[in-house]
Amino acid sequence: MHYLGPNRPLTSLSTWDEIVTAAEGGLLEENQWCELKAMLPPSSKATNLELARDLASLSVFGGVLIIGVADKTFDVAGVSTEDLEPIKSRVSQVASITITPPLAPVIHDPISSPEGKVVVVVSVPPSPVAPHMADGFYWGRSSDGKRKLSDPEVRTLMSARASNDADFLARLTRMVDRDPLADFTEEYPTGQGHMYFLAEPCAPMPPRPADLDVGQLRYAGSQWGGDWSGTLADCTSQAFDPEGQAFMSGRSVLPARYERNLCHFSVKDKDGSIEVVQGGATFIYESPDGETSHAILDRLVVIMTRQTFAPIREFSTEIGYMGQWRVGINLTNLKGKRRSTAQALANFPPFVSDTYTQTTLTSAHELQDQLDEATDRVLRGFKRGLGIEQWTLDNIVSRG
Repeated sequence: MHYLGPNRPLTSLSTWDEIVTAAEGGLLEENQWCELKAMLPPSSKATNLELARDLASLSVFGGVLIIGVADKTFDVAGVSTEDLEPIKSRVSQVASITITPPLAPVIHDPISSPEGKVVVVVSVPPSPVAPHMADGFYWGRSSDGKRKLSDPEVRTLMSARASNDADFLARLTRMVDRDPLADFTEEYPTGQGHMYFLAEPCAPMPPRPADLDVGQLRYAGSQWGGDWSGTLADCTSQAFDPEGQAFMSGRSVLPARYERNLCHFSVKDKDGSIEVVQGGATFIYESPDGETSHAILDRLVVIMTRQTFAPIREFSTEIGYMGQWRVGINLTNLKGKRRSTAQALANFPPFVSDTYTQTTLTSAHELQDQLDEATDRVLRGFKRGLGIEQWTLDNIVSRG
């Protein structure tokens, strides 16, 4: 489903008949959310800059670029199938090379006509780092199509971007103050570290289907759990969150040494944001000589980060949300502790700060086949602090 403007219904553009019906019904008139092109002219500096301006302008509020529909007459003629791969390649290259910061539009499967022509629909999600520059200017849109943004408009968007980033970071760190695991741990706080994950959509999400089972999202990344306890797949008990649906890995009060088996997963009703809290950033480690100390569970941190990205991908796919997500991780009570290992702890440096906090942007499109890249992006500094920066994620999970 595509959003084409405030006075237009959410519109499906997945078949030739749907494209024709939308065009004949006036839903595809160019505005802030829709750009039409009968075809892409041959590649040149000028035509690629024009394409860059189109894509950059759509990134402020999100929208679609439709190739194969005339912008004045709305004739749905399509383009040759021989042009399909060059079109897809040009859109991707222009978005990533000619636009600053780069964009990652979603190029949907081609829509074929009975005569063998195709229409290409390119979704440009609202960008949390808008405005984007092309040809030396920042671009946005009006009711008539793309236009250069004024200096005051650019400053307003830049200020909003900084404010959104700061607000997200504040919400992430405030999760510590309302930790849902506190009531299920003996003698809390125990001095052990917890993991806090927050994921928020950067743009309004489409309405959820009535039959969508939000609880099933917690199983999306269960293949990475192995024999670990306290992961998302173990959140089988209903929890009680006035802001949304929530699940926990059991509801018994546990001794501190089993704190790492606690996990809480919730999806908020208001905006679809996802929160995960896990009790095993660190744990009580008993060395072979009987000494007890606290160690960092780097393997569980990797597993939980992967698992938390998976519901984001599945949720977006189920409801048709193509926008980006802000995702953050906050690990607590790390200072002076080393990674957990079957080898001597002294082989690795102690973590020098009490918390590790990192945020990133991602999308369902990236998480379909680059989930490990997103995971590594948010954990790179964590790995560096443990002295294992060069290790792969699989290496961390498999090594004792």
